[in-house]
Amino acid sequence: MIDYVLELKDLHHGPLMKPYQMYSLMLAVTHFQSNVGPLLKIYKPKKSAKKALGGPHAEGNLSMLAAVLEDPDSYPKYSEFFEAGSDKTNVSDQRATRFTWCCRALDDDLP
Repeated sequence: MIDYVLELKDLHHGPLMKPYQMYSLMLAVTHFQSNVGPLLKIYKPKKSAKKALGGPHAEGNLSMLAAVLEDPDSYPKYSEFFEAGSDKTNVSDQRATRFTWCCRALDDDLP
């Protein structure tokens, strides 16, 4: 899990590396590597871990989420993701939202 995130060099030092964002990303990566039972109620991966984590779009999609955090006005259809990280970062609904968006990025299922 950590190895995959360390390979995403374009994301280092960016907004997805804030602790609460990183937690969501690491949880999503873990969920793709080995489905976590309780998390299947929040997000059921469409792709296998090999396709999702090794896929050509995952890093670009995660970079898109980082861009949303840096300039939310340019990405209005991602406002739900931005708002989940802008306030009350330790509330379960916001954590679930961030986790879902990270999963969608890995699954290549962003709008």
